[in-house]
Amino acid sequence: MKKVLMLAYYFPPLGMGGTQRALKMVRYLPEFGWEATVLTVKPIAYWAQDPSLLREIPAARIIRTGSLDPQRLLHLVKNRPSPKAATIHAEQKHGFVTWINRKVLPLFLVPDSKRLWHAHACAAAAPLLRREAFALIYSTSPPHSVHLTARRLAQKYHLPWVADFRDAWSGSVVVQEPTRLHRALQQRLQKKIVRAADAVIAVTPGILKSLQGEDCGAKYHYIPNGFDAGDFPPQTPAPEDDAFQLLHCGAVTTFSDPRPVLNALKQLRRDQPGETKQLRLRFVGYDTFAMFQEWIQTLQLQDCVHHSGYVPHHQALQAVGAADALLLIACHEKDANFIPGKTFEYLASGKPILAVSNIADTVALLRDMPGVILCHPRDEAAIRSALLRLQKDTGLAQAARQRNLQPYERKYQARQLADIFDQLSA
Repeated sequence: MKKVLMLAYYFPPLGMGGTQRALKMVRYLPEFGWEATVLTVKPIAYWAQDPSLLREIPAARIIRTGSLDPQRLLHLVKNRPSPKAATIHAEQKHGFVTWINRKVLPLFLVPDSKRLWHAHACAAAAPLLRREAFALIYSTSPPHSVHLTARRLAQKYHLPWVADFRDAWSGSVVVQEPTRLHRALQQRLQKKIVRAADAVIAVTPGILKSLQGEDCGAKYHYIPNGFDAGDFPPQTPAPEDDAFQLLHCGAVTTFSDPRPVLNALKQLRRDQPGETKQLRLRFVGYDTFAMFQEWIQTLQLQDCVHHSGYVPHHQALQAVGAADALLLIACHEKDANFIPGKTFEYLASGKPILAVSNIADTVALLRDMPGVILCHPRDEAAIRSALLRLQKDTGLAQAARQRNLQPYERKYQARQLADIFDQLSA
């Protein structure tokens, strides 16, 4: 069994979608000859916790280090015991710290504030890499500063290095670039990292294109996010009432703003009350706006829209199994390259999907998928029509069960990653 050192700042017991990719690679890589040692940070202040995820990798070696970055320091200042499953750290209660982290620190810390984890990570990795026969280093971002640490270790210990990107970097909508100088610094760092890495992986074609530029070398790979069939519980029997449940599973953020759908539902209920009498919208996930309940009340949708808040991953998939159809929202005003991680679990559920998106990568993936209705977030009329069609078109459910999803299975993707590792360590 070959050994790989995996650098992953966001890792269980942290919850939400950003931890799933690293978790599943750790779980399935041993089936293809690779054993991962995970290097990550000690507990931090974070949106959500899901300790149940660690039960998937009981034998994995996970090394947790200190850090001077804001999320780690905030956790220490709060001085709370380990959180229970599915608890939320309400960032709104720490508005000043959040403001410092988002507006001030980006002026001084490039590419991000997690550079302050670098020294601790290097100190923890050094004895491992000196004593043990690691064949390779793998780093997954965000935060993108994790690749700077991986590059340093790879150069010092003369090891191949694979850089995995779950988000775009320079010029993206998720990276803080307060001035032109900062934009130039981000671009320079990105080019250095991409040039130095022995292999570069991205989760969407758009992100991969932004990283490779004009370079068409063989070291660039597309491995999307995915789903684990073993995570899905048995299908939950439909409720006895006649309600049609449309579920949105995942955080409510700037990139998944539900207001176009809520406004369409409000107008539809006004124009065709009989057609929407049995339609129910359920939202499961963290509300980063802290405004969801207010929106529902303003639109007078309390009787048909329900927000459950964050739940552990296995409970979220139970909700997916119990729904009649699923709502996916992926939108932004600027150019953006992303596909929400939950998209692949949506597809694997075999349920019809209403996708409200103007993101090219997301639209390209879903355009030809059976059982999917695509709408632009600004096309309220199309969204209203889609809400009606979901309830009436039984062919959508039949089509949804015909999807070819092998490229998105986590075990299949772990094999792809292992193949890249094998080529570099040969």
